[in-house]
Amino acid sequence: MLNSVFSRGILPTAVFAALLCLAQPALAQAPVAAAPQTWSDWQANFRGVIDACVTANGADCLIKAFNDRPRPPIDNPLHSVSGDLLYDLETAQAMLAVPNAVNALWSGYGIDNVAYLGTGYSVPLTTTGAPESYWLAVQHEYFLPNLCAQAVDLTLCPTADPDVWTWQLTVPQVTALLGKPVAALLKTPLAQGDRKTLTRRMLPSPKARADGLPQAFIRFGLLDPSWYKGTFGRPDARRVFFSDYAQLGPRTLRTALADTGSSSLIAGAKPGQIFFVWLYVPGADTKAEIASWHALFTALQNKPAAPVVPSKPAGP
Repeated sequence: MLNSVFSRGILPTAVFAALLCLAQPALAQAPVAAAPQTWSDWQANFRGVIDACVTANGADCLIKAFNDRPRPPIDNPLHSVSGDLLYDLETAQAMLAVPNAVNALWSGYGIDNVAYLGTGYSVPLTTTGAPESYWLAVQHEYFLPNLCAQAVDLTLCPTADPDVWTWQLTVPQVTALLGKPVAALLKTPLAQGDRKTLTRRMLPSPKARADGLPQAFIRFGLLDPSWYKGTFGRPDARRVFFSDYAQLGPRTLRTALADTGSSSLIAGAKPGQIFFVWLYVPGADTKAEIASWHALFTALQNKPAAPVVPSKPAGP
C-alpha cells in the first residue's frame, strides 16, 4: 500500500480468505503437501525466535526468524500459479499472526497488515482510510530501496540519488490540484532534481524495458517538516512502495490517491505538513521490483541476519 501516513491496523483475515478462495478451483492440480500442524510448528518456531530477538534488542529480528527454519515443503512440482500463491499466503498468515512480525513488516517494509495484498497491486482506500475490496485493486505497486531523495540529514543522506526528483507542496497547494491530472504536479517547481534531465528521461521510449518494469515510478507522502530526513520513508525502512507513473499520470490526483491507497493523506492533513511527490526515473539499471510476498520472502532469504549485539552497561 502506497501510504506514508504512520497508521496501523489489524490482521486482514477477510483479504487473505478472499485470496485463498480465489485459488481454490486449481487446488486439485496444485495440492499443498504441508499439514496444518507442520505450519503450526514453523509458526511457533518463528514466533519464539523473533520474540527472543526483540526482547534482546537484536538486529534484523524478522530476517533471523524467517531463516531460522525452512518453511514447510510444498507439493507443487509444476509451480502452478494457484499453488505458489497459496504457499506464500500460508507463510504470510503464519507471520502476520505474530505481533512482533507485524511490527517489523510495518517498520521495515511499510506493509500494512490490513491493506497489503502481496500480489503487486495496491489495495485502494476510501477517503476515511478503510480498505476497499481486493478485486478493485488495479494499480501496480513496486518495492524500492529507501533511497535518498534529498540531502536533508547529512548523516543519513549526504547526497541525493541522481534518479530521483522531488516536489514539496503545502496542503492548500495540493488541495487545489486534486481535480488536476497527476502530470500537472510535475509542472510545479521542483524541490530537488534537474528539470532538463527529467524531461529527457521522460521522453516516450521506442521500446519497452527489457526487465518489463515501468519507465517511471511515483510515490506520495505527507510529513511534518521536522520528521523529514531526506529518505522516501522512515530512515529505518528497508523498502518503500512506489506506483507506475504511466498508469497514474492521466488520472486526477484525487483518483490516484484513492487507487494507490493514499487517500487518507489529504483527509488527515494538518496545517504545516508538507505533501511530497517523489518520482524515480532510472536508467538501464533499476532498483525496483514488483511488490509481492514472493519478493519480500526472497529479500528476507538473501539478507543475512546481523549478530545480536549485547547491550553495554551505562558508563559512569
